Amino acid sequence: MPIIRQLKKYDKALNDLTKTIKIHPQFSEIFFNKGLIYVVKGELKKAIEFYTQAIKYNEDNDDDYTCRRRAYHDVNLLDYFKAFASLALIFADEGNDDFF
Repeated sequence: MPIIRQLKKYDKALNDLTKTIKIHPQFSEIFFNKGLIYVVKGELKKAIEFYTQAIKYNEDNDDDYTCRRRAYHDVNLLDYFKAFASLALIFADEGNDDFF
């Protein structure tokens, strides 16, 4: 993964992994690596989908569960901050400076 991150060829890597899935459709590492790339791209919900697929094909890999848990955590954190920002905008629109 470090070389992919340095080269920033995420879409090429994803394309290659997709082709590999066609050859080895139950190889959990492929799905795990796609999940990692989607995390780097900031597409956490997609990452969760691929971590879940990895778990489906290898229920004994702790890394799959750990990365999925982190992605769920980050998605929830982002949703929290989005909700807070929306609430702040509502209060600002109403002229309620006490909120800030």
